Amino acid sequence: MHQQANANYRRSSSVRPSNSRPTFATVAEEWFARQVNLRPSTWARYENDLRIHLIPRLGDMPVARLHEDDVVRLIDELLGAGSSAAPYATA
Repeated sequence: MHQQANANYRRSSSVRPSNSRPTFATVAEEWFARQVNLRPSTWARYENDLRIHLIPRLGDMPVARLHEDDVVRLIDELLGAGSSAAPYATA
């Protein structure tokens, strides 16, 4: 199941020009497309976290501008909203 969905992610990702400033969404989708050895439940959790939480909040941000404070703020927002971000808060 998740291998087919990963193939869809790979097909939808465009090749990034070498002079571009990649966004979080681009890098995250490229990374996720390479995750082929995950258990189905792990794949589903990662996909959900990217689609629902991470890409809507950080997707347009160039990776070069992403700072630890941005990630901490996002985790705080998710925990404040009652999200299941707790497993990531200790990382």
